[in-house]
Amino acid sequence: MSIFGFRRGQARKPPRGGKATPDLGWDLHAHLLPGVDDGVETMDDALEAIRALQSLGYRGSGLTPHIYKGLYPNTRATREPALASVRDALA
Repeated sequence: MSIFGFRRGQARKPPRGGKATPDLGWDLHAHLLPGVDDGVETMDDALEAIRALQSLGYRGSGLTPHIYKGLYPNTRATREPALASVRDALA
């Protein structure tokens, strides 16, 4: 899953090249879906974290929510609404 950098339907690979901070083009381990795991808790937290990443030169983020039975029993059905909400808030 990606949260910023690509719109729905575009390729999911991180872009090559560019002038972002060297070696910081993509955050490949992020917990930016509010309330899904031990990452950000609220939408405001998510947006603040995303803006902070962007200010450092990041162009995108690969989301890696925890999926642990009994602790974070996440499935596509639990993750997709959170992802859609963050995308809508960023738009």
